[in-house]
Amino acid sequence: MTKELQNRIFTSFILIFVLVVCLFLNKFSWLILVIIASIISYVEFNNLLKKIWKKNKLSKYLINLIFFIYLLFFIYSAFQTYQNLLTGLIFVLMICIFSDIGGYTVGKIIGGKKLTKISPNKTISGSIGSFVFSLVP
Repeated sequence: MTKELQNRIFTSFILIFVLVVCLFLNKFSWLILVIIASIISYVEFNNLLKKIWKKNKLSKYLINLIFFIYLLFFIYSAFQTYQNLLTGLIFVLMICIFSDIGGYTVGKIIGGKKLTKISPNKTISGSIGSFVFSLVP
């Protein structure tokens, strides 16, 4: 097992612990966690847009607005999910973890053609492995 895989597994366990604590502590800690995750994903999305569109600012702003509206919807739906079904939330988290670890493992074992310039280590076999492993939970 490589150091990178160990780090991913260790990080997954830490994130599961934080998620479970926030889920069972109260709904406001859960909401704060979701907002922090949304802000981080928003910043990462902006960094991707800077790599993709350097000149076309109108498209960048339009997609940025759409993503921001999506994040607001995500925060609302995450709060509603907390009130309705905690097991569904844990299920979605497990899908994400299996997808990440599966994509990394299959990509390292099989290798192959690179998928994109945005994520230079992502291979086609890794993305297929990510999809297949996400079906496990």
